[in-house]
Amino acid sequence: MNGGNICSPFSADNPAYIVEIHDVIHTVHSSLFSMLVALVFAFVGVSAAHAVTFNVTVGANGNLAYYPPFVQAQPGDLINFQL
Repeated sequence: MNGGNICSPFSADNPAYIVEIHDVIHTVHSSLFSMLVALVFAFVGVSAAHAVTFNVTVGANGNLAYYPPFVQAQPGDLINFQL
């Protein structure tokens, strides 16, 4: 033993090992971020592509009523209220 100054290639005291771990962590974080961004764009694209527009008539023939009386709108759908 060299007075306890042995540096294993897998030791946290080895600068090359520390750099390698940092590179691996950076690569994993970059990959996870890229996947997250791709998922966000996929969901935004899907919801925008399936948006539905509902036309609701308000007060037809002098009646205070909505026609149709109910719609089943989803987030991202558009409801047009017309007189």
